[in-house]
Amino acid sequence: MNTFATETVRILEDVGCTKAFGVSGGYVFPLWHALASSAIEVYHCRSENGATFSAMEHSLHTNTIAAVFATSGPGLTNAFTALRSARADGAKLVLLSAITTENEHDPKKVQEFSPENVQIFTGDSLQLPFSQSLVIRHRTDLAKLWQVLYHLQSSCSGTLGAFVAPDIQKSFVAPLVGREAQNGVAPIPGDPKIHRWIHFVQTKLQKGKHVIWAGYGAVKSANNLLELAENYDTSVMTTPRAKGVFPETHPLSWGCTGLGGNVEGSLSRAGSDWGVIVLGSRLEELSSSFIQFGWKEREIIAVTNTPEGIRRNLPPHAMVIDADVTELLCGLVNAITMPKMSTYRLEPYMIPPGMATPNGLHPVSVLSAVQEIAVRKHNYTIIADIGNTLAWVTRYLKFNMPGYFRISTHEAAMTHAACGVVGIGSNNTPVIAIVGDGAMIMQNELSTAVRYQMPIIWLVMNDSRYNMCQQVFNIEGAEIPDCAIPPIQFAKYGEAIGAKGLTVGPNQDINEALSRAIAWKTPTVIDVKIDGNIPAPIGSRVRSLSSG
Repeated sequence: MNTFATETVRILEDVGCTKAFGVSGGYVFPLWHALASSAIEVYHCRSENGATFSAMEHSLHTNTIAAVFATSGPGLTNAFTALRSARADGAKLVLLSAITTENEHDPKKVQEFSPENVQIFTGDSLQLPFSQSLVIRHRTDLAKLWQVLYHLQSSCSGTLGAFVAPDIQKSFVAPLVGREAQNGVAPIPGDPKIHRWIHFVQTKLQKGKHVIWAGYGAVKSANNLLELAENYDTSVMTTPRAKGVFPETHPLSWGCTGLGGNVEGSLSRAGSDWGVIVLGSRLEELSSSFIQFGWKEREIIAVTNTPEGIRRNLPPHAMVIDADVTELLCGLVNAITMPKMSTYRLEPYMIPPGMATPNGLHPVSVLSAVQEIAVRKHNYTIIADIGNTLAWVTRYLKFNMPGYFRISTHEAAMTHAACGVVGIGSNNTPVIAIVGDGAMIMQNELSTAVRYQMPIIWLVMNDSRYNMCQQVFNIEGAEIPDCAIPPIQFAKYGEAIGAKGLTVGPNQDINEALSRAIAWKTPTVIDVKIDGNIPAPIGSRVRSLSSG
């Protein structure tokens, strides 16, 4: 006979969960022990926030359910920012934790968490960490857990909180049999209106006066998007999270929108009579810079299966179609009666290095090396953190395939990349986290990568300041409070933790350092001293703050 803890973990195995990330604690010891004794690979991280970002990135990288474990109270609430990011970005996560009391009028325990707290943090809003939650007290709750996870496995996304009191975790329970768990589970029905929407969008594309604006929601349909665009000779622009969903060096690519984006010229040349078809994006600020609110006459058609998430980000005249983007794109391709033979060829792309400066490397020179050595020659995955780093990366790096670039813009949480990179690296995927010095010193999971010897490089854009804050308000002409960070030797910091370290100073060769780090295939920190006086492409953020 199993315990509730071991049966919970067995259910996770049944639905395809292969990895769990977390930080141990007294109230979750039986669950943690059951995970460590199972076939699920357990990564003991350095913070609950970092563990959840790691689980998020593993889930998105593999399109599978990932588990997080955290003790109750502060251990649990430490994970909330990352849980909200994971939910918004489309990850499939289940967080295992504990309730410490059934009644808040009972004597106060340390790290208290009650069923009432569970309800407070669960709901439909993306501002809440859990889309669903379940307090497991009885054997029937385990059957419910299996059913919820089964649907999560086959759905687009979701964050489930599963809470088990410590005494129940250790209690014995008869294992579920297949028929018990599957009772009440039904396949998710298709959209009966999809054929209508396929014909509607097809008619728009046939007119040749629309551009497609692809978001991360189209990531599973990259091949269909490419075939559709080439067949109708339709141009495509993408949000930053969707870089690579459409090949960025394709002649039909207009580039990227949002922070660091550069599509305004193409839109102006097309004229206001060109419409825009949005596929799989909520068009939030960092994805769009809200350019859509300036389109008074342009037709806007937005396709999404979460219409409530996009309506607030559209002008009143926009049309919202409630439909699954993957299903729609598949139907549009199948509806092509006379497919064209593609005559398009991807164009060569290289980033000319920036002008040398005695104050540090030009950020563009750093990205030039990343594009040529890491992206083109070695097919590295890149994950970037929030701040000026995001603007530089969005503007200059280009990807021709999905799955090789990750950012998280909904919460815009610093340290997402510095921590979440471990989730990608846990699959033995070579990956570089491009982070600012502010994010790297705030929080990272470098020690976790060292513990499990992952092929990860942290490339730190080190300008000894919180430079987005400084540059934004410099442009505005405001008196700026202190943004300085005392100089940090990140290579030595990495070595102190057990990683390898390299420093690239002014007029030193970033290409050599990056090539060495790639050859090592082990946790490495490259401390790149950049010139923080060079303005980053953050004009859209300045305009947003000025108008707000």
